[in-house]
This record gives sequence, structure tokens and C-alpha cells, in this order.
Amino acid sequence: MLAGDKRANEAARDARPALSAQQIASLTWAVAEYIREQRARYYGRAVPLTFTETWSRFFSPADLERIRAVQAGSSANAETANKAGIECVPNPPFYADLEKLGFTGLPNFATMPAITFDDVVVFHEPLTPQLIFHELVHVVQYRLLGIDEFARLYVRGYLHGGYEGTPLEICAYELDGRFLMGSIGFDVEAEVRAWMENDKF
Repeated sequence: MLAGDKRANEAARDARPALSAQQIASLTWAVAEYIREQRARYYGRAVPLTFTETWSRFFSPADLERIRAVQAGSSANAETANKAGIECVPNPPFYADLEKLGFTGLPNFATMPAITFDDVVVFHEPLTPQLIFHELVHVVQYRLLGIDEFARLYVRGYLHGGYEGTPLEICAYELDGRFLMGSIGFDVEAEVRAWMENDKF
């Protein structure tokens, strides 16, 4: 298949209609509320993670102490997870409103490897160094931006570029890629601040 045809097919599957300023503000508020609700829902079950000295070459002690993890179910073993009383993160309730407006291909939260709600990360897949690193970048983003600004930037990024084109995600993928390629260390907070200062989010 030609690349142009592939992009056209992907665009058809992932329709993102233009929204008014009022609709964007309403969606942003709903996303921020969803983040707060899910953080509160999972915080009681969340546990701290233990890190080796290597991680301090990338993250501050405050962020390594701040992150909390929950191992939830996954779409692959949903039946087993449900029997154990563990559920996948539900899709946001505002998805129904977005679909009525013509949105398609919205990310399915149950199939995501992990989702970060401020300082609480819900893992649907086994914890790996790269996955933990990626979610820790989001923990840093939340701390520096705050939930409301994180939600605003995430909505703006998603509306312009979809999930893969959201700058908050691009930043996390770029940094976890450097980690995976064997970097001996860099300051994640400084990297995130540089994205903020250069208006890259």
C-alpha cells in the first residue's frame, strides 16, 4: 500500500473534527476531572517502586519517591483479572460525547501498556525499565505543569496530531528512547523544562 493511501486510511479511522473554543475548554475540564478521579480511585492501592542508583542519573529523588504504581488487568487477561477483582482502566465517560461529534479511533485505555494519573501509574502490562521510564517522564511533566495545564496541553496536542502526535507523548517517547539506547544519564526534569520554555508542548 502506498504511504499516502495508508495515511488517508488512518485519518479516516482516527477522525478528529474541529471543535469550538468552548467545546475545547469543556473537554479540557473533563480530562482534568477524569485524571483527578482516577488518581483518587487508584491511590489507595498504589505502592512505591524501588529504584537502583542508576535511576538517579535521570530523575530527582523527589520524583522517584513520588511515583506510585498499580498493577491492573489487561485486555489479554481481562477475564482472569476480573475474577481476581482487578480491572482495566475504563475509557473516559466523555468518549460518548466525542463519538457523537464524529470522533473515531479514540485510544482504548484498556489496551494501553500503562496510564499515568499525576503521580499514580496504572500498569496493564508487566513492568519493564523502558515502560517505567516513559511513565516517570509523565510524572515529571505533571509535577512541572500541574494537572490542569497537563490536561490542556494533552487535549491541544491530541486535537492537532492524534495520540502519536501529542507533544507530551513525543517527549516521553524521545526520552525513553535515549534511555533504551544506553544513555548513561541525563536530567529528565531539565529536558521537560526545555520543552516547556521552547513552547514545544
